[in-house]
Amino acid sequence: MFTKIFKWRNVFAIATCLAVTATFSSCEEASLSGDKAITAFAFIVPPAAGVVDETAKTITVAVPVDTDVTALEPVIVLSSLQATVSPATGVAQNFTNPVVYTVTAEDGSTAAYTVTVTVGGTPGPGPEPGTGSGTQADPFILATTGNRYTGAITTQKQAIWYAFTANGRYNLTVGDRYYTPEQGTSSYTVDARVSVLDANLSYVGDINNRQMNRQDIGGNSNAVVTLTDLSGLYYVKIEPYSAGNEGTFFISVATTGPITAGANQETAIDITTYNPVAFESELTSSRPARWFKFTANGRYDLTVGDRYYTPEHGTSSYTVDARVTVLNANLGYVSDIKNRQMNAVDIGSNSNAVVTLTDLSGVYYVKVEPYSANNFGSFFIDVENTGPITAGAGQDDAIPLTIGAARVMDELTSSRPARWFKFTAPQGGRVELTVYDRYYEPSGMTEEKPTLDVRVTVLNANLSYVSDASNRQMNGIDIGNNDQSPVVFTNLTPGAVYYVKIDPYSANNFGSFYIGVN
Repeated sequence: MFTKIFKWRNVFAIATCLAVTATFSSCEEASLSGDKAITAFAFIVPPAAGVVDETAKTITVAVPVDTDVTALEPVIVLSSLQATVSPATGVAQNFTNPVVYTVTAEDGSTAAYTVTVTVGGTPGPGPEPGTGSGTQADPFILATTGNRYTGAITTQKQAIWYAFTANGRYNLTVGDRYYTPEQGTSSYTVDARVSVLDANLSYVGDINNRQMNRQDIGGNSNAVVTLTDLSGLYYVKIEPYSAGNEGTFFISVATTGPITAGANQETAIDITTYNPVAFESELTSSRPARWFKFTANGRYDLTVGDRYYTPEHGTSSYTVDARVTVLNANLGYVSDIKNRQMNAVDIGSNSNAVVTLTDLSGVYYVKVEPYSANNFGSFFIDVENTGPITAGAGQDDAIPLTIGAARVMDELTSSRPARWFKFTAPQGGRVELTVYDRYYEPSGMTEEKPTLDVRVTVLNANLSYVSDASNRQMNGIDIGNNDQSPVVFTNLTPGAVYYVKIDPYSANNFGSFYIGVN
């Protein structure tokens, strides 16, 4: 551990011009700043601070023996908020050889600093808690390893500032007088409020879009704050709940994951192989929509569970109310088995979490958004292949029916608006064709009721209409209820192939039905 003081001097210099007149009507425009100095240069891992020679424009950093210098991430502090540096702070660099950092001032002027890293020297004072003075210009530096550090608010110092460099997802934990460890009583004495700010001193939203502006956290139930998709320098400001109060608290920051993908189609998260483990994610203020993709070849069940989804045991652990969109590779909307266009559809509860998608082939995208704007939280998503591309699109791939076998359930969908079947007539030429639709009343408690009203056409190998035993030509006939099926045929040619075509009774009407031949 390094105990020398690591000073972050002059982090930001903000110049404002206000010329007050009798009518408060004018303010002279300030000239552009030429401030362009690097005031501090350090590494979090390993903890090491650089020595800045402003005159020579050089920075030297000594790191311990065996340090891999090919991908070190520096924390860089500039003398002006308006200045920029390239390469940027927090971006990994190879320091095998000296690296030049160029600072550009607001007025466009530049200054180049040469940074040299030496291995095996005596490291400078490391950027770790306990260093600095705890002000915004000279904050205590937090490692993002989850280490817990104690801080103190006094009458003289009513705000303590910390800083950390981020690139991913983090848990910030602050415990105050209301935090009780697993054993014993709290050893912390102040009631704290916590603010989180970015490098521009704008407040940061947590995973639930709560703006971290003097939030009252610190008890066991709310000590941990999840911050997602952070990149760059961030500040944590600790203040007393009531002005003038003083006492102790603890703070820690732990890395819990990388920058989350899925911000758009290009970075969609591939969930093709996640089944049977559901993929859990969240919508946040920095990721208000999440994109997923999967490669398909067949029939699939897409499941999205949100705050209204309750598992078999316990209550829902998901917190957002979600809408779901499914698109093909051309970003055209995909319809489910019931011909419902999957465009911002409200699913997520136990009764509607599962969506059946049939006859998919290629890459498909799923976009999850909050039901209401600025409504954020967690959800799960899962996609499962439940069958192959369905046959029966035409005469050439008609689905074979076995005479005497149990009837089967099939469906008409937006991608298969008609279904073809075929059978071979038996000796004697007599068969009974059964087709049951939504008007069928199942006789057994375990039999699922069909959902579609259908018409039935029967054709021979030449695609001529076939008549039943009552000489009714079977061309689009409605035979789906208990009284209408089965339909008897008595004059079929033994050994000949016959086709049965099922269409919806009304256009764009889709769902399930039963079919069988005896």
